[in-house]
Amino acid sequence: MEVAEKAFDAFTFLLLFPMQIAMAVQDRSLERRADCYAIHLGYGEEMVRALYELEEISLSGGGGILEKLLASHPRVTSRIEDLEIQLGIQERE
Repeated sequence: MEVAEKAFDAFTFLLLFPMQIAMAVQDRSLERRADCYAIHLGYGEEMVRALYELEEISLSGGGGILEKLLASHPRVTSRIEDLEIQLGIQERE
């Protein structure tokens, strides 16, 4: 690989990586808004049950910092906690 190609690849990475992080942050925000909308529609308890089932299915270690930065969805446990607080099932810590 030529030096110019490597420089172009590095430039592209440095340009696109922050954009990927920004998009992931926006995606997580939209997912939380969708969860709030589910509560508004009366499906809050069903969402909590579905997220508990999803949590059981995907009991992974959560990945590294890069995976967390680029995740398009908030952590399932965080979504459950937020929904339960909004539904009055648990208190904010």
